[in-house]
This record gives sequence, structure tokens and C-alpha cells, in this order.
Amino acid sequence: MKSIIFALCAALCAVVLLSSTSFLLISGQSTSFSAPINLSNTSYQANYPWVANVGNNVYVAWEEGSYGVWFRASSDGGSTWSSSIRLSSPGGVTQYPIVYAMETYVYVVWAQSVSQELQIFFTVSKNSGTSFSPAQQLTSGPSPNGFITPVIAASGSDVYIAYTGGGKNSYVIANDNYGAPGSWTAPFHYSDTHEPQIAAEGSNAYAIADGVGIGVTNNGGQTWSIAVNSTKRGDEPWVAASGQYVYVSSQTKTSDGNIHFFYSDNYGKAGSWTSEPGVDISGTISDTWQPQIAASGNYLFVGFHNPVSPKMTNYAVMSSNNGKTWSSPVAISGTAQTVSWVYQVTTSGCGGGYSCTGSAQYVFATWSEKMSSTNWQLFVSESSDYGSTWSSPINVSNNPTGAAAPNTDIAPASIAANGPAAFVVWQQNDTAGLWQVYFAAS
Repeated sequence: MKSIIFALCAALCAVVLLSSTSFLLISGQSTSFSAPINLSNTSYQANYPWVANVGNNVYVAWEEGSYGVWFRASSDGGSTWSSSIRLSSPGGVTQYPIVYAMETYVYVVWAQSVSQELQIFFTVSKNSGTSFSPAQQLTSGPSPNGFITPVIAASGSDVYIAYTGGGKNSYVIANDNYGAPGSWTAPFHYSDTHEPQIAAEGSNAYAIADGVGIGVTNNGGQTWSIAVNSTKRGDEPWVAASGQYVYVSSQTKTSDGNIHFFYSDNYGKAGSWTSEPGVDISGTISDTWQPQIAASGNYLFVGFHNPVSPKMTNYAVMSSNNGKTWSSPVAISGTAQTVSWVYQVTTSGCGGGYSCTGSAQYVFATWSEKMSSTNWQLFVSESSDYGSTWSSPINVSNNPTGAAAPNTDIAPASIAANGPAAFVVWQQNDTAGLWQVYFAAS
């Protein structure tokens, strides 16, 4: 479900003004979004965009299959954008780029085929996306289904990448020098299951996978231990970290299943975890799926999906005390009968959707809704009071100027935030039937 040239760009091409910022005033909303901007503007198929930010520096990557992984940056919250940079070297088919950003560093990881075998690739910018290092190939050799679905997190000079290899196994590697070549550790096999996710805080990192399998390091990736799951009930887990706390949400993947939550209050160390799969945070709502989690300070936010007929619904819950108690679920999706799962939940400073370092006052969630038999549109809901209440859904893709017309289909999206400002990217068909990557900001 999760969602996924040039050897070195010596300097970024001149910044181009795409359009003057205009806003869609949504009736009854405190938030307005700029008209959608086509960031990819490609004659190929642009897929799987991901957005990250550091303040008003916004970074977006996407893939165009055999035409590579592409990147654009904005230093003014999305009003103007750099020209596109190809991050991947020529050759092979690319998949699922993920962006992580902190300070002036921007990290991008993806999968790319080499001799028809998918491998993990990585690049880093040290100057806020102006130029990037040559792409590094981090895996090699054969693997059933290839090496796929990489995810990334960073803290200080430490960079961590988890990925699937060997069929449905999960591995994690670390680098203590901002991703420099020659500084990567050997892969650590932390789970016999797939769908990895990762979070980092200080010298600590936490890699998880279906099951829930958890790998923990408290020394910047030099050594790892495994937090063993005893129930094997949690699927598609997501992880976040804040201070000494590590948080995991998961689903039970049954028609009467619930969203579960458990945590460690001591950096993931042995003996510090609550029981798995933990407490049920979806309340009286059963048949719940695809949890998304964000953490900031003592605050936690989880979005999840309820596909029960006749109307699918997305919900959000929050905790203000590190997950010890939870609010009742609040419905955040609109009136459409068919609603996708929540793509991401984010609050300020999330660095790519995992762990957040800024204020938790403003929280955002994004998803798509099927408005007719052929028409999917992208929505965002906002909370300005730490997740206690949420706005009505804001349609960010239904643009009356026609920039993102014809609004016939919406696919994966990603969201990041800087205080009350949200940055959203999504994949959408244009009038020529090509997938393009669009951006809007509040």
C-alpha cells in the first residue's frame, strides 16, 4: 500500500516563476489553497510524488519509470520552483522515490533496475536541493522480487534506510556521515516480513515491518537489536519517534479488526515496550485499515480508513500525553461514497512524513474521494487546535482555472507542513491522458 542523468548537478538551473500565487477560497474554510501547479510537465508518465520540507524550503521528487527520478525545489513555500533535476543515472526503470529533509540536507532514496534486477539507490544534497551527489547503488546481486520499497530517516549526521529484499524480508543500513559513499554499514536483517518503515531521533533509530518486526539502534546504527513481536497480528505498521518515545500503529487486517497502538518510553530498549499489538484506538469503529501516524512533542495523531458500505470514511484520533489516552475518532472525510485511505497525516517539521520537530498545533491529512464514476479528487482536512477538531474537507485538486483539468483521476499523494502552511503533491491525469505531478500550498 505504501506507498514508491546526471552524475552530479553542479548547480541548479535558474529559478523559474511558474505562476503568481492564487488562492481557491473554499466556503466555510479557514484555509485556502493555491491553484494547482504542474511540477512534472512531462511527455512521459509521472508517478508517486513525495514532498518534504524544512520551513518554507519545499522538496518534491517523483519517478517517470525508465525516464528516471526527478526533483524540484522551492525556497518560498511553493510560489516559485527550480527547474527539474534528474537524480537517477540513465538506464533501468525507477520506482517509488522517498524524500527526507533536515537542515540544509535533502536525501532521496528509490529503487531502480540494474540488468533487470531492482536495486536500492540514494543521493544527497547538502545545499537545500541546489545540487546532488552522484547516485549511489546501495544493494547488489539477485533477490526474489528485487530490492524494493526503500524508506529513509535521518538525525544529525546519521542516515538510515530500510528496504525489502530476499522476497519478503526487511533490512536496514546506516551511514554516520550524511550519506557519504563508503560510510554505509552492512545490512541488518531485522524482520522476516516486508513493508518497512523507519523513524530516527538523536542517535536512535527504529525500523519496523509487518508482524510487527522492530529493529532498534541506540548508537547511530553501529549495532542493532530486535524487539520481538509475540502476537504477529499487526500489519502495515507505521512508526514515529519523539524524544525517548517510539510509537507504532498497525491494523489487524480482519473484517472486524481495529487500529492498534503500542509504544516504548525508553528509546525502544528491551523492557520498555507496552504489550503488542497494544490498545485499540479506533474505538467502536471496526473494520479499520491503513493507519498513518505523526508525532510531535507529547502529541500523537493517527488517521485511518473504514471501508464499510454504504459509505467509506476516514477518521482521525489524537493523544496529548504520549499515547497514554486517546480521543474518540473524528470523521474527517467528505460526502463521497468511495474514499481512499489516508495518504499521510502530518504536522509542522515532519521531514517526509515520519517524525516531526515543530509545533503540533496545526495538523493536516490528505486523501482522495471518488466524486463520480470516473472522477477522483484530492482533499485535505486541517486541525488548528492540536487535532481536537477538524475542518470540513478542502478540495485542493478541483481547480476552476483548469490548470489540473480534467480532474478525472487522482492517485498517490503526499503532504508536509510548516506551521499553518500545508504543502501537497499528487499524481493526476492531464487532458492528454498523461500522469502529471501537481502541487498546491495553503
